Amino acid sequence: MIHLPKNTLVALALIIGTGHIEESFGQQTARLTQAVTNLDEANTFKIASDDMNLLNRMSFGFVTEGIVTITSDRASLVCYRPDGSIVWKKSPPEKVISAIHVSDNGKFISAYYPLEEEGRGMTEILSSNGDPVWRKQYNIAFLLSKTGKYLFSGADVMEVPPLMVIDTATGNVLWKRRSDEFQARLLDDETIIHVIRGEVSMIEMDTGKVIAKRDLREYFEDDLPYTDWEISVSQDGKYFTILARSEKSQKKLIQTYNSRFQVVWTKLIESGGAAQIVGLSEDGSKLCVTQGYQTSLYDNLSGNLLWRVKDRILNNGGVVSNDFIAMTQVGYQSEIFVMAKDGSLANRFKTNSIFMTTKLPQVASKRDPSNLSTPSSLKTSSIVEIREEGDQHVVTFYKENRS
Repeated sequence: MIHLPKNTLVALALIIGTGHIEESFGQQTARLTQAVTNLDEANTFKIASDDMNLLNRMSFGFVTEGIVTITSDRASLVCYRPDGSIVWKKSPPEKVISAIHVSDNGKFISAYYPLEEEGRGMTEILSSNGDPVWRKQYNIAFLLSKTGKYLFSGADVMEVPPLMVIDTATGNVLWKRRSDEFQARLLDDETIIHVIRGEVSMIEMDTGKVIAKRDLREYFEDDLPYTDWEISVSQDGKYFTILARSEKSQKKLIQTYNSRFQVVWTKLIESGGAAQIVGLSEDGSKLCVTQGYQTSLYDNLSGNLLWRVKDRILNNGGVVSNDFIAMTQVGYQSEIFVMAKDGSLANRFKTNSIFMTTKLPQVASKRDPSNLSTPSSLKTSSIVEIREEGDQHVVTFYKENRS
């Protein structure tokens, strides 16, 4: 493995159609292990290209047995082992699968099958071995909580549904709240962070009870109807950040909270281009934000700016680990940017896609084939690289080497 200097912060980003960067920096190519410090290759899967759709992150996920993916014809779900052999295959009677979500512990799969009648669909919950738990007619695709105990309607669906929580074991609705617009994210397995028209709430997952509430409407006053809200949560659930942006006044508000719903820092930006959160680090200590054609990295415990670059290198979204920034969107020919501590470009290369997952499938490590890596034993996230080689997709898992 080639190591970068110790003061290097690694930034990985998906870039599509940003020709000005192509002109600014010379093209470089390298494997992920040649660009990222302290990552070990944990395992590699090889899957037939026809059976994996990299353009849609909701088309595959990682269960304890391996990788589950929607086939390219969208008619079946297939679970693969690392050697490419099939564990199980399921084809629903609806004949079309539009999305799947897998719980972080890899034990449950939520699959959504659209029906011929527009706006209606079927939800099915499967165990990691492909056995059905239940299927009911619900009209939205549900996200799973980290352990798979609950299903909830987050902000990742195409149309705004009611905020609703379902018991995964039974399929029964625990509670729901009507809304014309909202953002909702899972803070931990028992708590939802919810924003609607400037009100931020912490909601108990199983009862729908509002634990705490904060009003941010004072920052936007008359332009509140023109204001969009965005939530990003650290993977350990210890911090979350709210980003509000007004189309009318061009105001941008960044406010970070800890898990006790206490404000850590607030920043109000009065001008500049459109803003969005790239991501929070696993431990919440870093926040990456884009605004117009610039990308900024903040110390999220103080609000201090660490670096800013005037290139739109991270505008397609991502999530920040403790040591690097990794894109979350998946697509072909992603361009990966390795950023030094001062925000200068240290390296650049291309791969088909790269993203993070909170777990490794239950597979043997390369160093010790008898040692299975189970979801519960993995304390940090893994970087997953997917690249196309001939008629196969090669899926490689990397995890941090702390030795």
